[in-house]
This record gives sequence, structure tokens and C-alpha cells, in this order.
Amino acid sequence: MRKSVFLFQFFIISLVGFAQSFDTVLLRDNGPSDKRINLVVLGDGYDMDEQDVFMDDATELVDYLFTIPPFSNYSEYFNVYAIKVISPESGVKHPGTATDVTEPVFPISNPDNYLETTFDYQDIHRCIYTPNLHKTTQVLATNVPFYDEAFVVVNSPEYGGCAGLYSYFSKHESANQILIHELGHSFSGLADEYWFAPTGERPNKTQDNNPQTNRWRNWIGTENVGIYPFDEDPSWYRPHQNCLMRSLGNSFCAVCTEATIERIHQLQDPIESFSPLEE
Repeated sequence: MRKSVFLFQFFIISLVGFAQSFDTVLLRDNGPSDKRINLVVLGDGYDMDEQDVFMDDATELVDYLFTIPPFSNYSEYFNVYAIKVISPESGVKHPGTATDVTEPVFPISNPDNYLETTFDYQDIHRCIYTPNLHKTTQVLATNVPFYDEAFVVVNSPEYGGCAGLYSYFSKHESANQILIHELGHSFSGLADEYWFAPTGERPNKTQDNNPQTNRWRNWIGTENVGIYPFDEDPSWYRPHQNCLMRSLGNSFCAVCTEATIERIHQLQDPIESFSPLEE
């Protein structure tokens, strides 16, 4: 569990003040919090009158998540909580400052949303994130301090999403798939496969193209796994040509599935208890 992260959170919160307490709803209860992976969904840009909308969105996302392998195979390992974060105003910020498109792609806006999520993060139009990450950390530490993983759905129909410590994405019509992709980053530690980003070695990204030593060597030749160069930098390689980490509408490839399962087992021992106890 994220005990070390929680200690860091406590230190940060002690410096900047405690976050507001919000209503928290237990969406899935599969056991004691200390014996489960505690997943939290937050909303941003949902005002007081839109909390029922947020709950509908959160429920749909969570239900979908646990129909997708490998999460579907390990659904009983997870408890899921929804925090009803109330924003003073509805919507997501869009400053229109991105440099990768001709802005504004849609109207510029600056609503007073609680977690301060915004499009155009780091000059990338579709990247939704927040310049004040500590606000999300504060809300989690105040409301579900024992969390293991969190994601934020933002109240905009426009396409977007990014992941770092947490995943942020819009309620676009592809939100279900965006969620799985972004959790591939924040939960499983996976790299994007549709373009080269300087993220270093990852479970699904390497500079080793030797089939005998490559990090996914045990999968090569199985389920279309190979060693495929990135177009932007052919000295780096990905394991698959049609993985969800490359494009929406696909499933995780075998390599990304394995990384996700390993992360699940890292957070939660598959043996919950045993008998007889050691003497």
C-alpha cells in the first residue's frame, strides 16, 4: 500500500493546510481495506447540482474497468471509493495555450474547478492535468488516506487525458478506454507506444533488441509480441503493434497485461490468510 506516499502527503498537508472533507461513497466492497487494493475515483468540474451526474459517470467507469482483463480477473482484489468533490463552478479550464494545435480548438474557459484541472498542460492540447497536484493529494489524504490508486474524471465532453502520480481524463465518449490507457501509466508503470517519450526503460519499452536478453523475451513469438522500433527513435522498442498503450479500441498486449498483474500482486498478496497459523 502507499504508506510512504501517505507520510509524504501528511508532511505536505501540514504545510499547506487540510483539504475539505467531501462525501465518500463505497462503490465496491470486497474486504478489509488493509487486505485489498483501494482504488479511488474523484471528479473535478462537477458543481453541487452535478454530483448525481458524477456518481453516474464514476459508476459507469468502474463497472467498465472490471470487465477488462486483467482487472476483470482480479476484481475481488479491489475496493473502490468515489469522492464527491464539489467544484464552485462547472467545467474544465481551457486556456487555449497549446502549441501542438491551432488554438482555440474549442472555446477558452476558466471555471473555478476544485482540483484546477486544465487542458493544454505542458503545451499539449489534449493533456488534462493539474498544476496543483497537491490539491488532489490533499483530498485523498483527508477522505481516503489508505488509498492505493486514484483517478480523476473531469467534467468535459472534449477528448483528453494524461497520467502521472494520478490519472486525469475527460468524460468523452471514449472515457472508458481512456481510463484503462491512463491506468496503464499511473498503475502499471507502462509507457506510451504510439509515440516515443523520454521516459526511460519501462515494462513495455526498452533499448534492448536482443531476443535472448530483451525484457519481454519470454513473450516473443507469442500473441504477436515482437521487438518493434519506435518511429521517432528506432533505438527504442515496443512489444506490440496493436496494444491499448498504442491506440484505443485494443486490449492490453501480453506484456502490458503481465506488468499490470505484477503490480496487482505487488500491492496485494494473493494469499489473504492461511491455517493453521505458525506457532
